[in-house]
Amino acid sequence: MVEAMTDKQFDIILKMVSMILDGCKDLDEAKRKVRELTGDLQRSFFLANTVQLVTKL
Repeated sequence: MVEAMTDKQFDIILKMVSMILDGCKDLDEAKRKVRELTGDLQRSFFLANTVQLVTKL
């Protein structure tokens, strides 16, 4: 099941990304931070879905 993101949640995520990128010295640092964030989010999403599936068994 896919859950829709609310406008408020989307705005918060954009603000967080903006705050992180504001502290970057150059484009390479910004790219590295975005890669780290997306990797962490993918791992968190995978873990959450795995836990949800296991609890349903």
